Amino acid sequence: MAKIIYTVISEKEAGKSTKEFEIEIPTEEFEKFRKLALHKAVQNAEISGFRKGKAPEAIVLKTVGEMAILQEAADEAIHEAIIGVLSEKQIRFIGQPHATLTKLAPHNPLQFKITVALVPELTLPEYKKIAAKENEKPLPESAVTDEELKTSLDHIKKILAGQTGESPKETVVVPELTDETVKKLGNFKTVAEFTEKLRADLLSDKQTRNREKRVLEIIENIVSNTKGDIPEALVEHELDRIESEFMHDIERIGMKPEEYLKKINKTKEVLRKEWFGNAEKRAKFELVLPRIAAAEKITVPAEDIERETTHLLEHYKDADKETAKLYIERTLLRQHVLKFLENQK
Repeated sequence: MAKIIYTVISEKEAGKSTKEFEIEIPTEEFEKFRKLALHKAVQNAEISGFRKGKAPEAIVLKTVGEMAILQEAADEAIHEAIIGVLSEKQIRFIGQPHATLTKLAPHNPLQFKITVALVPELTLPEYKKIAAKENEKPLPESAVTDEELKTSLDHIKKILAGQTGESPKETVVVPELTDETVKKLGNFKTVAEFTEKLRADLLSDKQTRNREKRVLEIIENIVSNTKGDIPEALVEHELDRIESEFMHDIERIGMKPEEYLKKINKTKEVLRKEWFGNAEKRAKFELVLPRIAAAEKITVPAEDIERETTHLLEHYKDADKETAKLYIERTLLRQHVLKFLENQK
């Protein structure tokens, strides 16, 4: 189809880093999309007495309904018009534009509004200096206490006891570790050797958590000192993610979300208001890291993306490859930027 004909009736600011366009597609232009939608409906129609795709248009139209055809036509026309408007206006946007129908009727122009989240103008602070200053601070002392070691050993003993196949209703006797037992847990000859390896692993975990905590403090400092308005659509997206994570955590402990909300005497709306500040930080974080990557020319080798994407698809065979690839690229880029900040001196 040739380039779509449309008119931008109005263009205005619609919130932080957000624009709204009111668009009209003239009747004659919209009729082209209606004809295509009707043709598609005829091709897919399975009506008794006719072979698939061979029913007359009038019968298909009566079966499907005029408004269903118009809606299909509107969806396609809006999609084409959005591409045209964003290109014509040279809009740098993020996320998916949101469309709202305002007029859809037979033999009439199509009218709708589109709301677009703009790439915000952000002013980053001196992030390398912020990172270097945080990195100067000594990490907390990392030591594994005897109590922490005992807790981990007891946990391992209980896991081993659970592998005996005994009924969970019976009292399970937790056996002491022996040289023979630890040989089943890896390349260990004695309990003492296994215990030392466990202590070393616990120490390494603590040190890793301390480093991660410092990187998080660097990021929070950079984000809080970044100037610029974050599009409301991005904040709402982060709120949706926080809500989804919250609901998943509640269900994981065996409770229904509505039961938990009743227990804490709060509604989802109240919780979303409480989460707003965190959602805003997360949205800004998602914008800040790519800015740092671009400024420092940090990239991810194509072979790394391909390798990790292949690995991911081996575990999630139904996943869309392009979506998986984008996810891997974002994840690896984030890791590279965080490592860059961690190494600032």
